[in-house]
Amino acid sequence: MKLLAHGPANLEASSDAIRRFPELIECHANRGPFDFLLRIVTRDVDTYERVILGKLSGLPRVQEINSTTALSWLQSSKALPVQAH
Repeated sequence: MKLLAHGPANLEASSDAIRRFPELIECHANRGPFDFLLRIVTRDVDTYERVILGKLSGLPRVQEINSTTALSWLQSSKALPVQAH
């Protein structure tokens, strides 16, 4: 998701609005072409569409939303491949 404008006030207001979505299970503030990376889970595609088009795109500071959909679950791990010093 990309915002119309940046700065602490816009980022904080957008973060607060996004946190209210019950379908949201992860949110990451990013650097680069998009300001936020969201993981949204819904029971079906119709519900997903309502969340994206009806809720998320209606937020006042949103400029652009790019969406991808996972087709299958290949691997998930909470272990990080980082060695302690």
